[in-house]
Amino acid sequence: MNNRAVFIRISILIFFFFCLPIYIIKQSGLISTPNIKLLKEPKNKIVQPIIIKHSTNKLQPESDKLTLSEESKNGYLPKLLDDALNNQNTSGFLIGNATFLKWMPYERDVELRVIVLAYNRPKSLLKCLKSLSAANYLKDKVAIDVWIDRNKKDQSVHEETLKAAKSFEFPPHISYKVRVQEHHRGILGQWVNTWRPGINSKEVGLILEDDLSVSSIFWLWLKAVTRKYRYKTDVSGYSLSKPSMAHAHGGLLFVPDNAWTYMYRLICTWSFSPHPESWRNFQKSFYISEHTKGYEPQVSGVLPSQWWKGEQKKGKERDLWEMWHIAFAHEAKQFTVLLNTHQEGLLAVNRREVGLHDSGGQVESLCNDWNDMFEKIPEKPIKLDYDGTIMKN
Repeated sequence: MNNRAVFIRISILIFFFFCLPIYIIKQSGLISTPNIKLLKEPKNKIVQPIIIKHSTNKLQPESDKLTLSEESKNGYLPKLLDDALNNQNTSGFLIGNATFLKWMPYERDVELRVIVLAYNRPKSLLKCLKSLSAANYLKDKVAIDVWIDRNKKDQSVHEETLKAAKSFEFPPHISYKVRVQEHHRGILGQWVNTWRPGINSKEVGLILEDDLSVSSIFWLWLKAVTRKYRYKTDVSGYSLSKPSMAHAHGGLLFVPDNAWTYMYRLICTWSFSPHPESWRNFQKSFYISEHTKGYEPQVSGVLPSQWWKGEQKKGKERDLWEMWHIAFAHEAKQFTVLLNTHQEGLLAVNRREVGLHDSGGQVESLCNDWNDMFEKIPEKPIKLDYDGTIMKN
Protein backbone atom coordinates (compact mmCIF):
# COMPACT_ATOMS: atom_id res chain seq x y z
CA MET A 1 0.00 0.00 0.00
CA ASN A 2 1.55 3.32 -1.04
CA ASN A 3 1.80 6.42 1.14
CA ARG A 4 -1.04 8.17 -0.70
CA ALA A 5 -3.49 5.36 0.07
CA VAL A 6 -2.45 5.31 3.75
CA PHE A 7 -2.96 9.07 4.00
CA ILE A 8 -6.43 8.82 2.45
CA ARG A 9 -7.49 6.05 4.84
CA ILE A 10 -6.24 7.93 7.89
CA SER A 11 -8.05 11.08 6.74
CA ILE A 12 -11.31 9.15 6.32
CA LEU A 13 -10.97 7.63 9.81
CA ILE A 14 -10.31 11.05 11.37
CA PHE A 15 -13.34 12.50 9.61
CA PHE A 16 -15.78 9.76 10.64
CA PHE A 17 -14.56 9.23 14.22
CA PHE A 18 -13.63 12.80 15.22
CA CYS A 19 -14.81 15.62 12.96
CA LEU A 20 -18.24 14.23 12.07
CA PRO A 21 -19.35 13.50 15.69
CA ILE A 22 -18.33 17.00 16.81
CA TYR A 23 -20.21 18.53 13.89
CA ILE A 24 -23.36 16.55 14.75
CA ILE A 25 -23.19 17.55 18.42
CA LYS A 26 -22.69 21.20 17.57
CA GLN A 27 -25.60 21.16 15.15
CA SER A 28 -27.77 19.63 17.86
CA GLY A 29 -27.07 22.61 20.11
CA LEU A 30 -25.49 20.55 22.89
CA ILE A 31 -22.28 22.55 22.71
CA SER A 32 -21.28 25.88 21.20
CA THR A 33 -17.98 27.42 20.32
CA PRO A 34 -17.78 31.10 21.22
CA ASN A 35 -15.81 33.03 18.63
CA ILE A 36 -14.16 35.27 21.21
CA LYS A 37 -11.00 37.10 20.33
CA LEU A 38 -8.56 37.50 23.23
CA LEU A 39 -6.82 40.84 23.43
CA LYS A 40 -4.03 41.70 25.81
CA GLU A 41 -4.86 43.94 28.73
CA PRO A 42 -3.18 47.36 28.57
CA LYS A 43 -0.70 47.74 31.39
CA ASN A 44 -1.62 49.92 34.37
CA LYS A 45 -5.24 50.12 33.29
CA ILE A 46 -8.46 49.06 34.88
CA VAL A 47 -10.26 47.61 31.92
CA GLN A 48 -13.70 46.32 31.19
CA PRO A 49 -14.92 44.14 28.30
CA ILE A 50 -17.40 45.56 25.83
CA ILE A 51 -19.28 44.13 22.89
CA ILE A 52 -18.09 45.62 19.59
CA LYS A 53 -20.15 43.42 17.29
CA HIS A 54 -23.37 41.52 17.67
CA SER A 55 -25.11 39.55 14.97
CA THR A 56 -28.50 41.02 15.87
CA ASN A 57 -27.14 44.54 16.57
CA LYS A 58 -28.76 44.29 19.96
CA LEU A 59 -27.36 43.06 23.25
CA GLN A 60 -29.28 40.32 24.97
CA PRO A 61 -30.76 40.76 27.48
CA GLU A 62 -31.43 44.46 26.96
CA SER A 63 -31.38 45.07 30.73
CA ASP A 64 -27.68 44.26 30.84
CA LYS A 65 -26.55 47.01 28.48
CA LEU A 66 -24.67 49.91 30.02
CA THR A 67 -22.94 52.80 28.30
CA LEU A 68 -19.44 53.48 29.57
CA SER A 69 -19.27 57.03 28.28
CA GLU A 70 -21.48 59.56 26.57
CA GLU A 71 -19.58 59.18 23.32
CA SER A 72 -19.48 55.38 23.28
CA LYS A 73 -22.09 53.41 21.38
CA ASN A 74 -20.76 50.18 22.79
CA GLY A 75 -22.59 48.12 25.39
CA TYR A 76 -21.42 46.42 28.53
CA LEU A 77 -22.30 42.89 29.63
CA PRO A 78 -21.47 42.15 33.25
CA LYS A 79 -21.12 38.41 32.86
CA LEU A 80 -18.75 38.27 29.90
CA LEU A 81 -15.61 38.54 31.98
CA ASP A 82 -14.60 35.63 34.18
CA ASP A 83 -11.75 35.55 36.68
CA ALA A 84 -8.88 35.93 34.22
CA LEU A 85 -8.00 39.61 34.32
CA ASN A 86 -4.88 38.79 36.32
CA ASN A 87 -3.46 36.71 33.45
CA GLN A 88 -2.80 39.69 31.15
CA ASN A 89 -5.72 38.74 28.91
CA THR A 90 -9.42 38.18 29.19
CA SER A 91 -11.57 35.15 28.74
CA GLY A 92 -15.30 35.06 28.30
CA PHE A 93 -18.16 32.85 27.33
CA LEU A 94 -20.92 33.27 24.82
CA ILE A 95 -24.06 35.18 25.75
CA GLY A 96 -26.65 35.38 23.03
CA ASN A 97 -24.86 35.89 19.72
CA ALA A 98 -22.01 38.06 20.97
CA THR A 99 -18.93 37.37 18.89
CA PHE A 100 -16.12 39.75 19.76
CA LEU A 101 -14.61 41.43 22.80
CA LYS A 102 -12.16 44.27 23.12
CA TRP A 103 -10.66 46.18 26.02
CA MET A 104 -12.18 49.47 27.13
CA PRO A 105 -9.86 51.48 29.43
CA TYR A 106 -11.57 52.54 32.66
CA GLU A 107 -9.44 55.66 33.03
CA ARG A 108 -6.33 55.19 35.10
CA ASP A 109 -5.65 52.98 38.07
CA VAL A 110 -6.55 55.01 41.16
CA GLU A 111 -6.49 54.51 44.91
CA LEU A 112 -10.10 55.66 45.32
CA ARG A 113 -13.02 55.82 42.91
CA VAL A 114 -16.15 57.56 44.19
CA ILE A 115 -19.38 56.75 42.36
CA VAL A 116 -22.11 59.37 42.85
CA LEU A 117 -25.60 58.27 41.79
CA ALA A 118 -27.87 61.07 40.59
CA TYR A 119 -31.19 61.58 38.86
CA ASN A 120 -33.11 64.86 39.26
CA ARG A 121 -31.81 66.75 42.32
CA PRO A 122 -29.22 69.27 41.09
CA LYS A 123 -28.93 71.18 44.38
CA SER A 124 -28.50 67.98 46.35
CA LEU A 125 -25.86 66.74 43.91
CA LEU A 126 -23.86 69.95 44.24
CA LYS A 127 -23.86 69.62 48.04
CA CYS A 128 -22.52 66.10 47.73
CA LEU A 129 -19.80 67.14 45.28
CA LYS A 130 -18.83 70.09 47.46
CA SER A 131 -18.26 67.81 50.45
CA LEU A 132 -16.16 65.46 48.31
CA SER A 133 -14.10 68.36 47.05
CA ALA A 134 -13.28 69.43 50.62
CA ALA A 135 -12.08 66.00 51.75
CA ASN A 136 -8.48 65.12 52.61
CA TYR A 137 -7.23 62.51 50.12
CA LEU A 138 -3.66 62.25 51.44
CA LYS A 139 -2.31 63.12 47.97
CA ASP A 140 -3.66 59.80 46.65
CA LYS A 141 -5.01 59.38 43.12
CA VAL A 142 -8.78 59.86 43.19
CA ALA A 143 -11.45 59.56 40.52
CA ILE A 144 -15.00 60.83 41.01
CA ASP A 145 -17.66 59.62 38.59
CA VAL A 146 -21.20 61.00 38.57
CA TRP A 147 -23.75 58.65 37.02
CA ILE A 148 -27.03 60.29 36.00
CA ASP A 149 -30.01 58.04 35.36
CA ARG A 150 -32.68 58.66 32.72
CA ASN A 151 -36.42 59.11 33.10
CA LYS A 152 -38.26 55.80 32.87
CA LYS A 153 -41.14 57.08 30.71
CA ASP A 154 -39.39 59.05 27.99
CA GLN A 155 -35.69 58.20 28.63
CA SER A 156 -34.87 61.90 28.97
CA VAL A 157 -32.10 63.31 31.15
CA HIS A 158 -32.84 65.93 33.81
CA GLU A 159 -31.09 68.87 32.18
CA GLU A 160 -30.60 70.92 35.36
CA THR A 161 -28.91 67.98 37.07
CA LEU A 162 -26.69 67.34 34.05
CA LYS A 163 -25.78 71.03 33.85
CA ALA A 164 -25.00 71.18 37.57
CA ALA A 165 -22.79 68.10 37.35
CA LYS A 166 -20.84 69.41 34.37
CA SER A 167 -20.41 72.85 35.90
CA PHE A 168 -18.73 71.59 39.07
CA GLU A 169 -14.94 71.84 39.17
CA PHE A 170 -12.66 69.70 41.31
CA PRO A 171 -9.00 70.40 42.08
CA PRO A 172 -6.64 69.28 39.26
CA HIS A 173 -5.40 66.21 41.16
CA ILE A 174 -8.91 64.68 41.11
CA SER A 175 -10.15 62.98 37.94
CA TYR A 176 -13.80 63.94 37.41
CA LYS A 177 -16.24 62.44 34.91
CA VAL A 178 -19.96 62.92 34.32
CA ARG A 179 -21.65 59.89 32.80
CA VAL A 180 -25.23 59.54 31.57
CA GLN A 181 -26.87 56.14 31.53
CA GLU A 182 -27.79 54.96 28.03
CA HIS A 183 -31.31 54.16 29.20
CA HIS A 184 -33.28 54.16 32.45
CA ARG A 185 -31.59 51.92 35.01
CA GLY A 186 -33.50 52.61 38.21
CA ILE A 187 -31.90 52.70 41.64
CA LEU A 188 -31.12 48.96 41.47
CA GLY A 189 -29.35 49.21 38.12
CA GLN A 190 -27.46 52.31 39.24
CA TRP A 191 -26.12 50.57 42.34
CA VAL A 192 -25.29 47.20 40.85
CA ASN A 193 -23.73 48.21 37.53
CA THR A 194 -21.68 51.36 38.01
CA TRP A 195 -18.58 50.08 39.86
CA ARG A 196 -16.83 47.04 38.45
CA PRO A 197 -13.45 46.40 40.06
CA GLY A 198 -10.93 44.36 38.10
CA ILE A 199 -9.30 41.21 39.41
CA ASN A 200 -6.42 42.07 41.77
CA SER A 201 -7.17 45.79 41.47
CA LYS A 202 -6.21 47.72 44.59
CA GLU A 203 -8.78 50.40 43.79
CA VAL A 204 -11.18 51.26 46.61
CA GLY A 205 -14.70 52.03 45.46
CA LEU A 206 -17.21 54.19 47.33
CA ILE A 207 -20.83 54.44 46.19
CA LEU A 208 -22.89 57.44 47.29
CA GLU A 209 -26.37 58.60 46.46
CA ASP A 210 -26.52 62.34 45.84
CA ASP A 211 -28.32 63.12 49.12
CA LEU A 212 -25.21 62.27 51.15
CA SER A 213 -22.41 64.50 52.39
CA VAL A 214 -19.06 63.13 53.51
CA SER A 215 -16.69 64.17 56.26
CA SER A 216 -13.39 65.78 55.35
CA ILE A 217 -11.59 62.86 57.05
CA PHE A 218 -13.58 59.97 55.57
CA TRP A 219 -10.70 58.76 53.39
CA LEU A 220 -8.31 58.57 56.34
CA TRP A 221 -10.42 55.86 57.95
CA LEU A 222 -11.62 54.17 54.76
CA LYS A 223 -8.08 53.80 53.43
CA ALA A 224 -6.85 52.34 56.72
CA VAL A 225 -9.70 49.87 57.18
CA THR A 226 -9.76 48.63 53.58
CA ARG A 227 -6.04 47.92 53.75
CA LYS A 228 -6.43 46.13 57.08
CA TYR A 229 -9.25 43.87 55.89
CA ARG A 230 -8.35 43.52 52.22
CA TYR A 231 -7.94 39.73 52.52
CA LYS A 232 -10.66 39.16 55.11
CA THR A 233 -13.21 36.80 53.56
CA ASP A 234 -16.15 37.63 55.84
CA VAL A 235 -16.31 41.29 54.76
CA SER A 236 -18.87 42.41 52.17
CA GLY A 237 -17.90 46.07 52.42
CA TYR A 238 -17.56 49.19 54.56
CA SER A 239 -19.80 52.12 55.40
CA LEU A 240 -19.04 55.67 56.51
CA SER A 241 -22.39 55.84 58.26
CA LYS A 242 -23.88 53.41 60.76
CA PRO A 243 -27.31 51.87 61.32
CA SER A 244 -29.28 52.87 64.40
CA MET A 245 -31.77 49.99 64.09
CA ALA A 246 -31.41 46.29 64.84
CA HIS A 247 -33.12 44.84 61.79
CA ALA A 248 -34.50 41.73 63.48
CA HIS A 249 -36.94 43.64 65.70
CA GLY A 250 -36.67 47.35 64.87
CA GLY A 251 -35.25 48.41 68.23
CA LEU A 252 -32.06 50.40 68.74
CA LEU A 253 -28.75 48.84 67.77
CA PHE A 254 -26.31 49.18 70.67
CA VAL A 255 -22.57 49.05 70.02
CA PRO A 256 -20.21 48.51 73.00
CA ASP A 257 -18.23 51.62 73.92
CA ASN A 258 -14.92 49.78 73.61
CA ALA A 259 -15.69 48.73 70.02
CA TRP A 260 -14.54 51.45 67.64
CA THR A 261 -14.50 49.28 64.52
CA TYR A 262 -17.21 46.62 64.39
CA MET A 263 -19.15 44.44 61.96
CA TYR A 264 -22.90 44.21 61.33
CA ARG A 265 -24.77 41.69 59.22
CA LEU A 266 -26.62 44.17 57.00
CA ILE A 267 -25.39 46.60 54.40
CA CYS A 268 -25.65 50.30 55.23
CA THR A 269 -26.63 52.11 52.03
CA TRP A 270 -25.92 55.59 53.38
CA SER A 271 -22.49 55.23 51.76
CA PHE A 272 -21.08 51.84 50.90
CA SER A 273 -17.58 50.81 49.89
CA PRO A 274 -17.84 47.25 48.57
CA HIS A 275 -15.08 44.75 49.17
CA PRO A 276 -13.93 44.18 45.55
CA GLU A 277 -14.01 40.38 45.53
CA SER A 278 -17.31 40.22 47.40
CA TRP A 279 -18.82 42.82 45.06
CA ARG A 280 -17.81 40.89 41.95
CA ASN A 281 -19.39 37.77 43.42
CA PHE A 282 -22.52 39.72 44.31
CA GLN A 283 -22.80 41.07 40.77
CA LYS A 284 -22.53 37.56 39.34
CA SER A 285 -25.09 36.32 41.87
CA PHE A 286 -27.43 39.17 40.99
CA TYR A 287 -27.14 38.50 37.28
CA ILE A 288 -28.00 34.84 37.80
CA SER A 289 -30.95 35.69 40.05
CA GLU A 290 -32.28 38.09 37.41
CA HIS A 291 -32.58 35.15 35.05
CA THR A 292 -33.91 32.66 37.59
CA LYS A 293 -37.67 32.45 37.32
CA GLY A 294 -39.46 32.96 40.62
CA TYR A 295 -36.38 34.05 42.58
CA GLU A 296 -37.08 36.36 45.53
CA PRO A 297 -34.29 37.85 47.69
CA GLN A 298 -35.51 36.89 51.13
CA VAL A 299 -33.87 36.35 54.53
CA SER A 300 -36.02 34.90 57.29
CA GLY A 301 -36.47 36.98 60.42
CA VAL A 302 -35.35 40.39 59.19
CA LEU A 303 -37.53 43.44 58.64
CA PRO A 304 -36.16 44.34 55.17
CA SER A 305 -37.66 41.09 53.87
CA GLN A 306 -41.09 42.28 55.02
CA TRP A 307 -40.51 45.72 53.51
CA TRP A 308 -39.51 44.13 50.21
CA LYS A 309 -42.69 42.03 50.19
CA GLY A 310 -44.72 45.17 50.80
CA GLU A 311 -43.06 46.94 47.88
CA GLN A 312 -43.55 43.85 45.74
CA LYS A 313 -47.31 44.13 46.16
CA LYS A 314 -47.06 47.65 44.75
CA GLY A 315 -44.77 46.56 41.93
CA LYS A 316 -41.88 48.59 43.36
CA GLU A 317 -39.68 45.88 44.84
CA ARG A 318 -36.72 46.88 42.65
CA ASP A 319 -36.55 50.18 44.52
CA LEU A 320 -35.28 48.19 47.53
CA TRP A 321 -32.15 47.03 45.72
CA GLU A 322 -30.32 46.30 48.98
CA MET A 323 -32.50 43.24 49.60
CA TRP A 324 -30.57 41.42 46.87
CA HIS A 325 -27.34 42.27 48.67
CA ILE A 326 -28.75 41.32 52.08
CA ALA A 327 -29.69 37.88 50.73
CA PHE A 328 -26.27 37.48 49.10
CA ALA A 329 -24.32 38.52 52.21
CA HIS A 330 -26.47 36.28 54.41
CA GLU A 331 -25.71 33.27 52.22
CA ALA A 332 -22.00 34.17 52.05
CA LYS A 333 -21.85 34.84 55.83
CA GLN A 334 -20.39 38.29 55.20
CA PHE A 335 -20.65 41.53 57.20
CA THR A 336 -20.41 45.29 56.73
CA VAL A 337 -17.56 46.99 58.61
CA LEU A 338 -18.49 50.20 60.44
CA LEU A 339 -16.84 52.85 62.59
CA ASN A 340 -18.26 53.62 66.01
CA THR A 341 -17.61 57.36 66.32
CA HIS A 342 -19.58 57.46 69.58
CA GLN A 343 -21.01 60.98 69.89
CA GLU A 344 -18.57 62.61 67.48
CA GLY A 345 -20.79 62.56 64.39
CA LEU A 346 -20.51 60.37 61.30
CA LEU A 347 -18.14 60.12 58.34
CA ALA A 348 -21.14 60.38 56.00
CA VAL A 349 -24.62 61.72 56.66
CA ASN A 350 -27.88 61.59 54.79
CA ARG A 351 -29.20 65.13 54.40
CA ARG A 352 -32.74 63.71 54.29
CA GLU A 353 -33.50 65.29 50.94
CA VAL A 354 -36.97 64.48 49.63
CA GLY A 355 -36.65 61.54 47.25
CA LEU A 356 -37.44 57.89 46.59
CA HIS A 357 -37.00 56.68 50.17
CA ASP A 358 -37.14 59.87 52.23
CA SER A 359 -39.63 62.62 52.91
CA GLY A 360 -37.30 64.74 55.04
CA GLY A 361 -36.20 64.72 58.67
CA GLN A 362 -33.47 65.51 61.17
CA VAL A 363 -29.90 65.46 59.85
CA GLU A 364 -27.02 64.10 61.91
CA SER A 365 -23.70 65.93 62.15
CA LEU A 366 -20.47 65.13 60.35
CA CYS A 367 -17.33 64.08 62.19
CA ASN A 368 -14.49 66.25 60.89
CA ASP A 369 -12.05 65.83 63.79
CA TRP A 370 -9.72 62.85 63.71
CA ASN A 371 -9.55 60.59 66.74
CA ASP A 372 -6.53 58.29 67.08
CA MET A 373 -8.87 55.51 68.16
CA PHE A 374 -10.30 55.45 64.64
CA GLU A 375 -7.16 53.75 63.31
CA LYS A 376 -6.92 51.16 66.08
CA ILE A 377 -8.49 48.50 63.90
CA PRO A 378 -8.61 45.03 65.48
CA GLU A 379 -7.75 41.80 63.70
CA LYS A 380 -11.10 40.34 64.77
CA PRO A 381 -13.71 43.05 65.37
CA ILE A 382 -16.92 42.17 67.17
CA LYS A 383 -19.80 40.98 65.00
CA LEU A 384 -23.37 42.06 65.66
CA ASP A 385 -26.23 39.82 64.59
CA TYR A 386 -29.50 41.05 63.09
CA ASP A 387 -30.92 41.54 66.59
CA GLY A 388 -27.83 43.38 67.84
CA THR A 389 -26.41 40.55 69.94
CA ILE A 390 -22.67 39.91 69.78
CA MET A 391 -21.84 36.81 67.75
CA LYS A 392 -19.03 34.37 68.45
CA ASN A 393 -15.95 34.84 66.28
